[in-house]
Amino acid sequence: MSAQTPEHRLADGGSGAADPSIASDKTAGGQASASSEDLTKAGAESESNSNVLLGFSENASKTFFGFVDRYLIDLERLSRFKAKQSSMETVNTAHVKEASAFLASSSSSQAKKVTRYCETFGGVMVGGGLSELFVLLSTSKPSGVIIGVTFGLIGVGALLIGIFLGRD
Repeated sequence: MSAQTPEHRLADGGSGAADPSIASDKTAGGQASASSEDLTKAGAESESNSNVLLGFSENASKTFFGFVDRYLIDLERLSRFKAKQSSMETVNTAHVKEASAFLASSSSSQAKKVTRYCETFGGVMVGGGLSELFVLLSTSKPSGVIIGVTFGLIGVGALLIGIFLGRD
C-alpha cells in the first residue's frame, strides 16, 4: 500500500498517482519509485486543490475519506491474516473477498448483539410473567400489585420481543 492519502488513491481511479504528470516509473524490481521532490510536489498540489467529493461539504469529504482509509487498512490487515491462516506468503483474491465479507458482516455485529440480548431478556420476562400468571390463577385472592407486576412483565417482555423480532 502506498503512502498516499485516500484522496490520491480515489482521484485517479486507484492507480496511486494523484496527477498523471507525477506518475512514478517502474524500477527493475517492479516497484514504483518516485523522487522525494515529486512526492512533495504532489502533496503541495493536493493541499492547494482540496479534493472534495461532488455534493459533499469539505468536512464531510474529509470524514468520508477517513472512513475509507480505515476500511482499507482493516481490509489489508485482515487479508494478510487470512493468507497467514492459509499458510501462504502472498495474499490472493480469495483472501481479500473473504476479508471483505467478514468486515461487511461484522460492521453491524454490535447491533445484532443488542438485538439478541433484548429478545432473550424479553423472552425471559414473558416466561416469568406467564409462570406468575398461572400462580395467580391458582390463588384465591391475588393482590393488585402482583397482578400489575405479572402483566407488566408479560407486556414489557412481549414489547422487547416484538420490537426486535424482524431486525436480523
